Amino acid sequence: MADEVKAVLDTLDPQNVTLLSFSMGGSISILYVSPHDGAHIKKLALVGADAPCFTKREDFPYGIDKLAVDDLIRQTYEDRPSMLRNFSEIFFVASEKLSPEFKIWNLGLGLAASSYATIQCAIELRDADLRKDLANIQVPAPIVHGANDRYAYLIWPKLCMKILKVHSLYKLKKLVMVFTLKNARELTQSLSSLLASYLLLSKGLDLWGAATLEMTAML
Repeated sequence: MADEVKAVLDTLDPQNVTLLSFSMGGSISILYVSPHDGAHIKKLALVGADAPCFTKREDFPYGIDKLAVDDLIRQTYEDRPSMLRNFSEIFFVASEKLSPEFKIWNLGLGLAASSYATIQCAIELRDADLRKDLANIQVPAPIVHGANDRYAYLIWPKLCMKILKVHSLYKLKKLVMVFTLKNARELTQSLSSLLASYLLLSKGLDLWGAATLEMTAML
């Protein structure tokens, strides 16, 4: 998917872009910026990013168990609507307070993706190790993360900060993964200093994302 990001940027040819990435979009953006020397990019903003590693490994004990991701893949094959409904419970501080209508709408976002896309994204999240890619990034990389995120652990951005050469961390209190829905004003205020002449928003393919990479260029 990083190749698609490159294709869009090469076609539009914007300069001094702030690349704002969310969730798995962070992984995708890192995989674009790292090997291409930050072409077109002035800053890389990582918002609730799934980096540096989504799953645990021998030298990285901070992620999710790979077997847990394998189980999500199994559930996707067997009953994807049920998997998405259960998985979404960790996105909110108090999901029991959400209205039934909101939960239906939220489930619909996940069901809009294809089963194939959901499974392939889970595999990518399970296997990716972005530590070397992060070390190659030369552009400033501000980080925004929810302090109570139960999906992307708070230790992840701290580890990213140790690897990145230029960075800063905005920690949003009392927020979990979907702070873009529940705390849009606080998120916007935290990111306001990052706005350049172009802001490129990338929504990554993740377990709860749409089936295609959605990118919007804004003046």
